[in-house]
Amino acid sequence: KVVRNLNGHSIDPYKIHAGKTVPCVKTNTNEKMEEGEQYAIETFGSTGKGYVREDDDCSHYMKDFYLPSN
Repeated sequence: KVVRNLNGHSIDPYKIHAGKTVPCVKTNTNEKMEEGEQYAIETFGSTGKGYVREDDDCSHYMKDFYLPSN
């Protein structure tokens, strides 16, 4: 499932989360991307409920590409 409450976002100099969001699911927003703006397009998937809860100890995981090989 798509994680519906995590989004991509606009990027400004020295500000990685600049204000505009890029949802992974259809929404009722009329926000538009403008020429010259930069965005991080982030997609999140889950085998769970598809929703991140902020009251838990951990919300999502990332693969560590720098683990030593055995």
